[in-house]
Amino acid sequence: MQPVASRRGPRCATERIILSTHLLSMATTSAPDRVRQIVHEALGMRPPQPAEYGKAARIGALRRIRSVILLLALLVALGVATALSVGVIAFLAGFLLEQAIK
Repeated sequence: MQPVASRRGPRCATERIILSTHLLSMATTSAPDRVRQIVHEALGMRPPQPAEYGKAARIGALRRIRSVILLLALLVALGVATALSVGVIAFLAGFLLEQAIK
């Protein structure tokens, strides 16, 4: 098997034109599709691509850093949500206990 060369950016002027028309065609798509596409492009997410073998099969450093940051953000958000739910349950239990005693 031969390694597949990874492509970065447009190779020629025609691809630049295709990219610019792609941005113009976003105006004709529906709002949810447009929002999804903008979010995917802003976060650097790409659709599945053909597998790369050999030296080309590497994950970029920026993608690894972004993944670590997003993982940490997810863990913090889940921790805050868990702590908040436990706190609300404890508060409500205390409040209901006070109401039951009165």
